[in-house]
Amino acid sequence: MENISILMLIAEYGTPAILAISILYILWLVVSGFASSKIKHIFSNKEEVKDDLHPAKRKEELKHHIFFKNAEYRMIAEIPSLDLLHNKPNKEKMFQDLILLHTKVIYDTCQDLIQLNLEEMSPEEWATHVTEAVTDMVTVKMDKSREAGFPEIVITKYSKIQNRRFEDINEYIFLLSVSPYYDNNIARTNTFLLMMNLFLVTVLADSERMIKDLNGSISGETYKSLLLED
Repeated sequence: MENISILMLIAEYGTPAILAISILYILWLVVSGFASSKIKHIFSNKEEVKDDLHPAKRKEELKHHIFFKNAEYRMIAEIPSLDLLHNKPNKEKMFQDLILLHTKVIYDTCQDLIQLNLEEMSPEEWATHVTEAVTDMVTVKMDKSREAGFPEIVITKYSKIQNRRFEDINEYIFLLSVSPYYDNNIARTNTFLLMMNLFLVTVLADSERMIKDLNGSISGETYKSLLLED
């Protein structure tokens, strides 16, 4: 029931609802993570706490983060079966491929990020590396979209919508780097990946908005030799 209510809020209020939910969720994670850490120190012995906080163990857990599982499911099952446009298979195929490409770039960027020696960086260095990765991700998505043959108007429109999201993500990265409740960069990265998991929701929402905004402006364009319908 709670999930339905959240989806209804997003459907009705769009971007503001997604951002508000994201901020509240991240704040909850920060507070609950801080409380959990304090409880462990009170009720656990020092040896157990030290083992639980071991950087190598934390970094290994990042490989199995829920973000990667959700992204993989979306790419394998959800996106190829999206019902975006009725009786317009060429347009639908193009938008499915675009969403898939963007999701794959986000996935690959995060995979590359967790391979870095994050635990050896200062919080400021962590923020710089993650921000640079997000910035590069925008460029890679644009370049790969052009290489794949998407119409320029589609690439530009989609990127313009999503660039606002990236500005917010960079702000969250800074907040994570200065938060007093994070004592290591693996924990910061864990929360960053939770943010990116929420971002996957906006990838689909933005594509649906783009479809409405473009309306008939791409009729007659081609994608992979397919003529896009009216």
